Amino acid sequence: MKCRWKHCKFGGEVDKDKAVQIGLSYFHPECYAERESIQKIIDTWHERVDAYPMEAMLRKMVNDLVLKQNVNAEFLLFALNYCLDHGWNLRHPAGLKAVSKDDKAHKAWDKKQNKKLGTKAATKITDEFRMDDTPFDFKPQKAVGFEDILR
Repeated sequence: MKCRWKHCKFGGEVDKDKAVQIGLSYFHPECYAERESIQKIIDTWHERVDAYPMEAMLRKMVNDLVLKQNVNAEFLLFALNYCLDHGWNLRHPAGLKAVSKDDKAHKAWDKKQNKKLGTKAATKITDEFRMDDTPFDFKPQKAVGFEDILR
């Protein structure tokens, strides 16, 4: 099957069993996620910054940052929300370039990713070492007292 996203980074061919199907179109899961993140960035701009922006300029800036400059689309969405929550006054789509380079947004993103990876690793460890529900009887050989320490 052919990946229907025109910016596919995987050569365009996708296995039908691994593909995300939307109507009659098939996408790589990564392509579909990036496409949806780009649309969420544009929707967030419409909702929180300007309901009637210069649409062509907004799409050009988002596509330029994500597709040409390889800025992670999920990070750009996070950084846009972060900067708006922290009082940035964005009025023009070119402000997205400054949002993508904000140090505080990068630190918050790294913290979020580390927390996400930490919870995944902790879940994996607990799943690997989970014991069955049989009771475990532990009886010490001998009670250790203070006099045993001095010997």
